[in-house]
Amino acid sequence: MEKVRIDKWLWMVRLYKTRSMANEACLAGKVKINGNNVKPSKEILQGLIITLTMGQLQKTIEVVNSPRNRVSASLVPDYYIDRTSQE
Repeated sequence: MEKVRIDKWLWMVRLYKTRSMANEACLAGKVKINGNNVKPSKEILQGLIITLTMGQLQKTIEVVNSPRNRVSASLVPDYYIDRTSQE
């Protein structure tokens, strides 16, 4: 798995529309790993559990892999597993 910054990874797997939105979310404390806020430069690793706050929704995902470029929506499931509760 390639080393990738978390803000870039969130953009590449289409969780945020732009990389700058992903960067701002990290700086605003809306992206957490193990309950701790992360900086946009944090490198992701396979198996990390990331919690995102998107408006009212709190989404929990597990990193599976890292793409080389932004991927199409049909390929997104290859790169993370959605662990968000059904509630």
